[in-house]
Amino acid sequence: MVLTEIAVRQSDCPHVETSRRFSNTYILIMNTQLSGDRQKMFSIFYSSDTEELDGALSFFSSHRRVGEFTLLSRKNGIATAFYETKATSMFLKLGTAGFRIHPVVVHKGIEKWFFISNSPDGPTAEQVNDRFTKVVSLKNITQEEFILEYPSVFYELHALKLLGNLSEKDIELFKAASDGGFFDWPRHTSLTKLSRKLSMSKSTLSYHVRMIEKKMAGILAEQIGV
Repeated sequence: MVLTEIAVRQSDCPHVETSRRFSNTYILIMNTQLSGDRQKMFSIFYSSDTEELDGALSFFSSHRRVGEFTLLSRKNGIATAFYETKATSMFLKLGTAGFRIHPVVVHKGIEKWFFISNSPDGPTAEQVNDRFTKVVSLKNITQEEFILEYPSVFYELHALKLLGNLSEKDIELFKAASDGGFFDWPRHTSLTKLSRKLSMSKSTLSYHVRMIEKKMAGILAEQIGV
């Protein structure tokens, strides 16, 4: 068996089309079940821009290749959904030729797979490319390389969990503080200047910033087992 990392652009994939139109949106495909030429799927949709997430969900759920869309949950910039899609050309080619590791990450019009092939050499770009699918990158990797690369997917999941614990107000304040250089060293703005810009008292802003930092620290502590 061979472990392969494949990144593709697809014209017959609603995930790719949605993430291309809404460039701040990530789609994490968590589970896929093939039934005939349809895929039953469970995915996480995430964007730091809640208005963009609304647009992405609306576009995706009404896509001609998507059916039975059920929004399971929505909190701030994170949503989960069950739905069906028509199987893509790439999935039909590789679906029985090996095992696709989940989650699959889709962002900025590119879908990235980690794939265990039944073939001794793994899939080739020539086997995958067609009028619907274009391989951006394809390489066979070792288990050690996989262990180094795949955790980036879980960093995204931890980011989703963190943002799910922040309110829209938290995200707004954090973005304003970050954009203003409050977390830089040396700082490019002060609480006093930031509070004036946000029309908020310095003490109230300080409280919110400390609560955001506490939530972030809690997620980090949970991740490293503290």
